[in-house]
Amino acid sequence: MVVSGLVAGAFGRSLYRLRVRGTDADPVCSVPPGPRLLLRRPADTTSAGAMTRNEHKESVDQLDAFNAALKGGITVAEFLGTYRQVMEFVHAAGLIGKFRLAADPLKKLRAEVAPVVRFARCHVAPEDRIQFPLNDSVPDCNVWHGDGRHRLIEVTAMQGMERFHTMTELNETGCGRGHTGLTDDRSAKDFHREMDQERRMFSTAEIEETYVRGFEIAVNRKLNNTGADTLLIDGPPDTLSEDRWHAMRPMLTAVVKNHPHRDIFVVAIGGEGPCLQIK
Repeated sequence: MVVSGLVAGAFGRSLYRLRVRGTDADPVCSVPPGPRLLLRRPADTTSAGAMTRNEHKESVDQLDAFNAALKGGITVAEFLGTYRQVMEFVHAAGLIGKFRLAADPLKKLRAEVAPVVRFARCHVAPEDRIQFPLNDSVPDCNVWHGDGRHRLIEVTAMQGMERFHTMTELNETGCGRGHTGLTDDRSAKDFHREMDQERRMFSTAEIEETYVRGFEIAVNRKLNNTGADTLLIDGPPDTLSEDRWHAMRPMLTAVVKNHPHRDIFVVAIGGEGPCLQIK
């Protein structure tokens, strides 16, 4: 766990530290793992953290095996159990920096699979089936529920520019700030200017205002979508507690009142982050 700068707390003016997780997600999986793809733990990387060419090829091969299982479709219990194993592999292979930035070869794992993991733990039964096309088309994920519903899921990032810059800082310095106060409609110059400054305090109200705007930007990118019935907004991990997200829900619901998606959720891959249905 990495600690960011100080921010104003939710109660009065007491201070707490925003945490930026350097892990995959929830430490505890509510669904017991079933039969799953077996991944071999890679050899330790060098003391400098670099991977040899053979180790890199092994990493790609292991991820390709997981992706093949996702494309074919598996039960949700298998999916969650195997994802946990894959993330252990990602850490052991020294690939967590690439995961944070959704960089190849982990782009799909971070951008599409990880948010669905959080959603599945909250809203999908272990015996349901799940499948990922992984082909840059809509939907990003298919879920077949036991009641007969075929759910078509699309995933989009909220506060993507902020995440890129804060995760880059975390990778480069070992310590990343949790909030910048900027949304995705700001320029790259604005983000660079903010990241060059010392970390500063934000009140809970300021963070909430930023996130309502960030949520609006994210959902508005998908106004013309017709290929999915469920939209997952991949939100910030645990900058705000889940009860604060619940308090924000009326404001978020007003934003999506006439949105074409049937269901809209805010999810985050941190265990203390939101998993909240907005519509």
